[in-house]
Amino acid sequence: MRYLWLCALCLVGCAVPACAKVQLANQGKTAYTIVVPNDATSTERYAAEELADFLGRMTGATFPVATEGVSVRGPKVALGRSALVRKHVPTASLDALGEDGFIIKTAGKDLLLAGGRPRGTLYAVYHLLDNMLGIRWWAPGATEIPSTRTLTLDKVNVRSQPTFDYRDVFLTTAWDPDWAACNRLNGRVRLKSGEIIPPDEQHGGGMPYDPSFVHSFNSYIPSAVHFDAHPEWFSMINGERKKGYYQLCLSNPEVVDFMVAQVRATLKTHPEIRIFSISQNDTGGNCQCPNCARIDREEGSPSGTIVRFVNAVAERVEKEYPNVLFDTLAYQYSRKPPKITKPRKNVIIRLCSIECSFSQPLDSPANQAFVHDIKGWAQITDNIYIWDYITNFGNYFRPHPNLRVLGPNLRLFAANNVKGVFAQGSYITPSGEMEELRAWVLARLMWNPQQDDRALIDEFVHGYYGAAAPYVREYLAMIHDAMEQANAGMNCYAGDPSPHVTFDIMTKAETLFTKAEAAVADQPEVLTRVKRAHMPVQMMWLTHYGDWAVEAKQRGLPAPQPLADILAAFEDQVKTDGVTHFNEGRSMSTWLASFKKQISHTTVRSSGSYGGGMPWDIFDGDPKTVLNFGGFGPQWIQRDLEAVKTITAITSDFSTYYATIRYRIEASDDEITWTVIVPDKTITTSTVTDTFSMPIAARYVKTTILQAGSAANPNEWVGMAEQTISTEK
Repeated sequence: MRYLWLCALCLVGCAVPACAKVQLANQGKTAYTIVVPNDATSTERYAAEELADFLGRMTGATFPVATEGVSVRGPKVALGRSALVRKHVPTASLDALGEDGFIIKTAGKDLLLAGGRPRGTLYAVYHLLDNMLGIRWWAPGATEIPSTRTLTLDKVNVRSQPTFDYRDVFLTTAWDPDWAACNRLNGRVRLKSGEIIPPDEQHGGGMPYDPSFVHSFNSYIPSAVHFDAHPEWFSMINGERKKGYYQLCLSNPEVVDFMVAQVRATLKTHPEIRIFSISQNDTGGNCQCPNCARIDREEGSPSGTIVRFVNAVAERVEKEYPNVLFDTLAYQYSRKPPKITKPRKNVIIRLCSIECSFSQPLDSPANQAFVHDIKGWAQITDNIYIWDYITNFGNYFRPHPNLRVLGPNLRLFAANNVKGVFAQGSYITPSGEMEELRAWVLARLMWNPQQDDRALIDEFVHGYYGAAAPYVREYLAMIHDAMEQANAGMNCYAGDPSPHVTFDIMTKAETLFTKAEAAVADQPEVLTRVKRAHMPVQMMWLTHYGDWAVEAKQRGLPAPQPLADILAAFEDQVKTDGVTHFNEGRSMSTWLASFKKQISHTTVRSSGSYGGGMPWDIFDGDPKTVLNFGGFGPQWIQRDLEAVKTITAITSDFSTYYATIRYRIEASDDEITWTVIVPDKTITTSTVTDTFSMPIAARYVKTTILQAGSAANPNEWVGMAEQTISTEK
């Protein structure tokens, strides 16, 4: 309906000559020629080809493309810095648009589209086709093109620049170079070969990083190579230099010298690099030597040591490479800004939000520590990039209701000097939870975060899911409302319990998707999209089936559909979409094999998803097979003894990795009524035996790990190595 209204508007405009300035097509024919300048870049020539192609598909007309200087009769669509464009738009005005900004302007019967180089003119073309003429590139292979044989534009004078210079949506959808360019993203893309690179010249290039991209200390000064000869280059912790995956000793001048040499060598090999990452490894273990510790105290944060180090490298390389920026992280232990040292003008601070709640806006009370930090960085630098997190990294197919915070978060970034945004999602596999929706909405908002984000979500759902849209929209509203009404937090590894993953909500969700699939059953392409959106609901039924089947029985409700049917439908879509991964570290094929093995072990059940190991590993007698839940506590493991037995002792091995464990044990003879037999208990040893002075008669034993911590972090993913339940003979 939106597109029909647009075309009707254009036709109405034709009835009033004073308003009808540019009639691009009339009854499937055109008088227009698309003209590119003699010095057009390959990107600008590609822009002309794209414009001719899509206008042709809209109207049925053939739009010729000519190079400036060739005799052209009739009105023109002038692209790039042609003489016609320069006549109406001063060169200085085009230069002020930066690399991505553009103008779209009517001049009599001519239409002018031009912008900064390298990408501005291409983006002008896509803005015209998309925002003004109604084409939508929903997802790779899902382009919607309105049809109108007569196409007229009223007087146009548009000037647009992106709020964020760097716009990178790290999702498989956005890896597609064509889709990314059409939606005006300039981050990295993935080739069919699997190589991750900036967009090619045809698509306008991008913002090329060095090969390491992030967590680069170990890439440029690897401990495995240099520690034995130079232990003083690496972190000192508790008085000892550490070999392995820790950090560098950033106050050591030799480390600065060596990093400068590495940077120069890399830039010589890769002169295309625009941003060079000099950033901490993805771990703790920052250096505590006397010099580093002194700087940290002076600055009030370990970020001071990092910024001083990166400043020193950036200053020494700046004269040789004045156009290269140096990127470092404000991440976990370094997120708080320093009190004294300011980043140099050629240093980017990439602030990370990993600790935040992503069901609530970043400026909500739940995330005030992050707001304090971003405002602190904004006071000392104009070069802030954001590394944001937009999926569940413990399970790419768990419902993740964060859509309503995308707009508010980007507006917060814009208000605090942020120049670039990297949104990390399920980049390693296609078809992550609501991936296409997130990618499209984020692409729109990264150009202009002041748009109505709720309206963008509704527009995508309507356009992408067609007749199934009302059911998909109701499902999304339901899981988001559940989180908001509970005022519940949700980190990027969230597991159970959660207000939006319950028997009642997922039962209704299953009903909604059954209706959604029926609504588009005669449209195979749209049906596949709906089945893809259905997968997270199926995943929740797979991972909670035992609990929810029991709950249905207890409440006298109909039994859920057979587990085998849910698994078959999920596996079928996995194959259709070519899903490769369950999460960042585990393949989907491995998870499915483990899950099938799990459901054959009917005596062992547990909560959540699994980052490593499986529930029955806890009872196999081998402490080397460890269950990692792939999320924070609380998480539980339940054993069915297959008959009521008298329990005398329970020995639990929580793995030597943890410094502290807080847990609880309950028992039941019917899985309905539970009795706490070991109240909340904190231990600092890996193994503990709980004995009972009074006999415990039970069939089911449930151990809940409430919290697990290491020496470096009081809140770790929870796990367990082994448990032995001793009973009377």
